[in-house]
Amino acid sequence: MPAKVYHYDLYGKRQTKYDFLSSNSVSTVDWTELNPDPKYHFFVPKDFALQEEYEKGVKVSELIGVYGSGIKF
Repeated sequence: MPAKVYHYDLYGKRQTKYDFLSSNSVSTVDWTELNPDPKYHFFVPKDFALQEEYEKGVKVSELIGVYGSGIKF
């Protein structure tokens, strides 16, 4: 059985984060359970609604060869 993956975003200034962490524990945080796609390994929530459209684009590896020196102007 694969492991369960949970996520929680904590934004703000350092002191706000410290205060949050001091007053909470692993069991009191309102975690979001993720259902990761085996094809990808994201540890944040992702919306794949436009994935088909996204995949119609050009891959960077197709644009620049393996040993390419990048884009030059």
